[in-house]
Amino acid sequence: MRDRQACVWEFRGRSCKVLLGRSALRDIMKMAVMALPHETGGTLAGRYSDDSRVAEVTRALAAPKGAPAGKTWFVRPSDDEDPALHQLFLRSKGQIRYIGEWHTHPGGILAPSRRDVATLQDLAISSEVASDTPILLLIGGDIACKPGLACFLFDGQNYSVGRPSVSPPGDVGGMASRLAKRVRHLLGLKLVL
Repeated sequence: MRDRQACVWEFRGRSCKVLLGRSALRDIMKMAVMALPHETGGTLAGRYSDDSRVAEVTRALAAPKGAPAGKTWFVRPSDDEDPALHQLFLRSKGQIRYIGEWHTHPGGILAPSRRDVATLQDLAISSEVASDTPILLLIGGDIACKPGLACFLFDGQNYSVGRPSVSPPGDVGGMASRLAKRVRHLLGLKLVL
């Protein structure tokens, strides 16, 4: 059964679109809130339509434990094989595969940094990566209360900005706020950004 879509971005110049499932969005928001006030990121997995014009993101995987991160930076680990992604690929009989990366900019703008651009351009030309047009999903702004989402499509030279045709559900901010409160309560912490 397919997941309901939380967001859809269209890339009109390329005649393609990216669909983000609700469960993938929920997983991203949990990981983003847990990492506050630091940046975090991970891998996007999913499937492509037969004509490769639609990328459906069905899973969001966490970065490996210990991935270097700070309040305004996150370092994507090397291109070593991701065991979680490999298991998804095997269990789905090759249907679920690498689609791209997700990354947070807490309190920041929804635009890729120079490091983000360089990383995704390198991924686009890498023979080790299963996509020559990886996607970058950015989560920024006030992640704990009113997060923003943006989607970018990279090739070896350039990137395109997706235009939302289906915006995130209105409860994304509420979901993030509830998660942040639950995490603070469980950890006995005050959230300071």
